Amino acid sequence: ADTAADGPPYFSVATLPLLMARLCALAVLLALHAEGNSSSLRDDAVSLLQNAAQGALQPSHATARHLDGLTEDNSILPTYLVGEGAEVKSDRHAALGGWVICFITGLGPEPNTYDIVIPSMAVMKGIPAAMLRKKKKATADSLELQLTASADTPLNGGGIDGEPGELVEILLRKGPLAGSWVRGKVERNGTFPDTYDVRVPTRDGGFKVVPSVAGISLRKQSDSTAMALSDLPSSYKVGDRVEIKSKQTGQWMSASVTALGTSPNTYTIFVAGVGYVIEVPIRALRPAAERKGAKKKAPELVDRLYEVGEDVEVRWVDGVNEIIGLWLKARIAARGLSPFTYYINMTQWKIEDI
Repeated sequence: ADTAADGPPYFSVATLPLLMARLCALAVLLALHAEGNSSSLRDDAVSLLQNAAQGALQPSHATARHLDGLTEDNSILPTYLVGEGAEVKSDRHAALGGWVICFITGLGPEPNTYDIVIPSMAVMKGIPAAMLRKKKKATADSLELQLTASADTPLNGGGIDGEPGELVEILLRKGPLAGSWVRGKVERNGTFPDTYDVRVPTRDGGFKVVPSVAGISLRKQSDSTAMALSDLPSSYKVGDRVEIKSKQTGQWMSASVTALGTSPNTYTIFVAGVGYVIEVPIRALRPAAERKGAKKKAPELVDRLYEVGEDVEVRWVDGVNEIIGLWLKARIAARGLSPFTYYINMTQWKIEDI
């Protein structure tokens, strides 16, 4: 048997093929479980397979000795309980110092191995204890402190409490909007420790619940987005005064709802100076702020929908001077080409009949 010059035997020539097979199997499991969840974890698995196939994989002192329950300096490896938080070594996560937060879900198939889950990323089985370490408390200069939003490690004072109904923001880690924050609301605790089910808006104007979002990806909503989702109207009526934020200036602009959209929770609105904007999702709108001194709109001028055949009154604004400003009776014949416009048939022409 081959022996280390400074310690007891840590593997034999006879067991080397078995060790290689185990590592290859682990790589396959990593690739399967990481499929669709994390490209970086998938890359870890593919790289491990390639190295093993080329014979370039050399067992490190710590990895080869993990079956003995010893670390590289001959100290005893720590043990973990199911549900305990830990950190797993990953060369692909250099931005996190090479260590990623995980949770123990069970004992692995071999001695001193564990099954783990990385919240919002992947489930991995049979991870050697030598690749794990106890979860460390965040320090003032650690990236964990900068990113996490769990109650005991606040993000710039914005740590979350994790209570149902709490307003939070989720850090997007992949896709075209990676690095941006999306506002949401905590629904309940997630499946794993320090995770939460979070309700977020969808592109069609509705909502969905994202399960088991890691606390490291959450923070309290900033003041600019602090309006509670529950405080926002569940719907708007035609004629409601609303505001929409301009992408160019970032300022809120006054608008009015002129029609329901073709998709759920969307609307056609009219923005002064801009015109009609169609298919606006409800999450992009907010109720118009009450302005001091603003005159209330006369009841007869409130925008509303009329049905074909409905009798109405029309204020005359052009033509014969004698009838300008007067209200004449008419009947709705058909809807116009633009929202809030109609084709009408006049049923009253004589001024003396008014």
